[in-house]
Amino acid sequence: IPADRVELFLRVEADRMQDSVFRNFDAERMVLVEQRLGDMNRPETDFREAMNSLVGRVSLVYIPEGYANDFEQYTRRYERELYEMYFVPNNTTLIFIGGVTMVDMIPKVEKYFGHMERAPEPARYQAREPLPSAEKRLTWRSDTLAPGVEVRYQVPGVGHPDRPLFDVLAEAFEAELQTGMTEAGIDGRVDINTRVVHTARFGVPASINIELVVNDPAQLRDAEDALLQELGRLRKEALPGAHVSHAKKKLRTEWYRIARDPNVLAFQIGHFEVMDSWRTLVPYLEARDAATPADLRRLAKRYFVANNRSIGVVMPEGGE
Repeated sequence: IPADRVELFLRVEADRMQDSVFRNFDAERMVLVEQRLGDMNRPETDFREAMNSLVGRVSLVYIPEGYANDFEQYTRRYERELYEMYFVPNNTTLIFIGGVTMVDMIPKVEKYFGHMERAPEPARYQAREPLPSAEKRLTWRSDTLAPGVEVRYQVPGVGHPDRPLFDVLAEAFEAELQTGMTEAGIDGRVDINTRVVHTARFGVPASINIELVVNDPAQLRDAEDALLQELGRLRKEALPGAHVSHAKKKLRTEWYRIARDPNVLAFQIGHFEVMDSWRTLVPYLEARDAATPADLRRLAKRYFVANNRSIGVVMPEGGE
């Protein structure tokens, strides 16, 4: 909105916080139901959710977005209770990006929100995953999904000093791993990501996912062996400095694009505030830019171990 209309935004949001009316509730509820049904109609959803549940046991990031019986609890009364618990001034972060200053905004925010009484603090969710103690394995038989091997390792959430380094590791290792698979004679495509459900960063433990889709299911066993061999080599040998430098440059470019878009930048600031703190964002970016090949090898030695490993293999129906 134009900077001179920011008071309209504050007035609307303050009114929404105090006097919200749940119009068209049933229609909006069905939108969520349809979204979930759409997810379930995708052939990869069941496999992804099975892998998520294999990796983590406690953190809510590993739990599907909703089962059929969950939607029965989405009543107007239930949603109103959630709203009144969490949509309160002392659980709110306002983010302003553009032609305004803090000096200008503080009195305006006080005008519209300052009269609101502090509500009871909402319950805070603390995800403390038990330390991984064994390798886990999933065999998924499907004639719909492409055959492949997926290796996941649990990693800490945003706020932990190691978390930003995994962004660099994923970028730097992907090209190296693709080359290794080609040299091993594996005809496939590599993707390394930290995605769980729809998000790639969390303030709680999540996972780094090394995915290899192969064109020939007869290569699955060899593909898994080659993948584990390359992961083992990463623990013993540092990645080439040129690969790490290129990864950091790519991440910097991505961030420059984010910073140029006010909407995306606002989301990132808010996302970090919810995960840990908005103050974490700049040190997070600085840590990525300072990462060295030795830092990434240290990560591999610490986290890429058998007891922290979950392996998923997708093979055709009737495969062994």
